Amino acid sequence: MSKQAGSPAEAPQEKWVAASARASRWLGEHRRLLQGLLLLLVLFAAGSTGVHLMRRRAAHRVANQFTAAWKLLHPAAPRARPGRQPSVTAPVADANAWRQAAPLFAAVAAEEGPRGLGLLAALVEGDLYARLDDPNASLNAFCRLGGSLATHQPLYFLAAERLAYAHEARHDWAAAIAAWEPLANDEKRFYADAARYAQANLYVAQGDLAAAKAALQELEQTFPNSTLLDEAQAQLSQLAPPAPAGTAPKDAP
Repeated sequence: MSKQAGSPAEAPQEKWVAASARASRWLGEHRRLLQGLLLLLVLFAAGSTGVHLMRRRAAHRVANQFTAAWKLLHPAAPRARPGRQPSVTAPVADANAWRQAAPLFAAVAAEEGPRGLGLLAALVEGDLYARLDDPNASLNAFCRLGGSLATHQPLYFLAAERLAYAHEARHDWAAAIAAWEPLANDEKRFYADAARYAQANLYVAQGDLAAAKAALQELEQTFPNSTLLDEAQAQLSQLAPPAPAGTAPKDAP
């Protein structure tokens, strides 16, 4: 017995046919809208690809700039003679090379910003200007570097140390002491004993012997196993006021 038209078995098929017809009419009526959406998707994909390529090219350009500057300081060593191990680089101690490399590292630091090669370039830039006896340029480089680092980052203690030395080169004792303070108060106590000892020496240069003595005593009490303990104790004995004339030592009979 054949199925009659409009029976329940044919209802789903008719619904699909009707839905397809409505969808076809809607697509015909909104063709321009669909074309616009498709064009937006194509433009978005092209823009994303272009941005990605630009970033890659910028990264390659920065890497090439850093390599060119680094080669000024470490040119390729000559080929080793038979029977001798070849050296990879030959460090250069030449003021002309430092003078040429410093602005190149500065350019890398400015373009790359506070990340990756930019941080390392700023560190090298500051060191080179310090070698060239340009404390102002060195100070600017280390100020930028220190301001872009958090205290837990590996390069932070180097940046703080270099910044303190840059202030010290300008005889700005108060600024140098302040630059050491984040390291001296570091919760992990990494490099804290050296930072406190450096502060004590700066207090001596500043003429504040009481503050120097307090810093050395703190080092002695807080870091009993420090490798600087002997030097700190020797300096403490020098800072102790001399005994009045005619006064016998406490352990004298």
